[in-house]
Amino acid sequence: MKSTASAQPPAREAPVFTRIALEQALRGGSCVICVAVHASERKSVHAFLYEGMMSPEVRQNFLRKGGFCRRHFWMARQIEEDSWQAGGIGLAILCEDLLRLANKIVEQTDDVPRKNRLLIGRRAEPVAITLGAPCIFCEENATREAYLIEVLEELIEEPQFHRILTDQPLCVGHSQIALAKWKSADNRSSMSDALRSHLQRLTSQMRQFIEKHDHQRRSELHPAEQNILRYAIDVLVGLDHSAHPEKESL
Repeated sequence: MKSTASAQPPAREAPVFTRIALEQALRGGSCVICVAVHASERKSVHAFLYEGMMSPEVRQNFLRKGGFCRRHFWMARQIEEDSWQAGGIGLAILCEDLLRLANKIVEQTDDVPRKNRLLIGRRAEPVAITLGAPCIFCEENATREAYLIEVLEELIEEPQFHRILTDQPLCVGHSQIALAKWKSADNRSSMSDALRSHLQRLTSQMRQFIEKHDHQRRSELHPAEQNILRYAIDVLVGLDHSAHPEKESL
């Protein structure tokens, strides 16, 4: 980072397991926060399916929040297929509870007078529980993202992490969180400068990609250009793990 004349307080040492998680995420080839969060959320969903759902308190909280969101539901399904040979019985038990919950929601909506039901349709009166809404794992992810980004600032001076600002930047969403949370103005400035430079290069590469698809100037793509669209989406909105089906160890 940029040097400053003012004395800086000594950086506290990053927690060991968080450091290890971020170091492992560096090998993911994408936003290090996206990769680290995905690895952690798979472990959380796995732990919930394996033992968490057996706790009445955890299970009630899960149902009270409306169950899984769409993405975590399909992730749970894949984890169960990869990890157990019981034919999806754990997820079936959860589905039974969620189907009962869905029936109650429909009954409650059906009992609402016509005038109020129209208001609900316009979202003037929110339904108490919505299936598929941001779930407990989505909430965990938001907390985990913020924490990992804070720890990353403590590591950013180290060469292996410094390249995040150059060769392997954070996605735009996680960069914005870093710019809001990082304490050092120099770190924030370096992050902003590097990200803008990276986005400008990517914009230029995208223009070349588009021109090579123009019927009047069509030409063969270089190997580095073939994945530019996927990479641009990764940078703009974060890594889509359904398009990156590598299986993490749990």
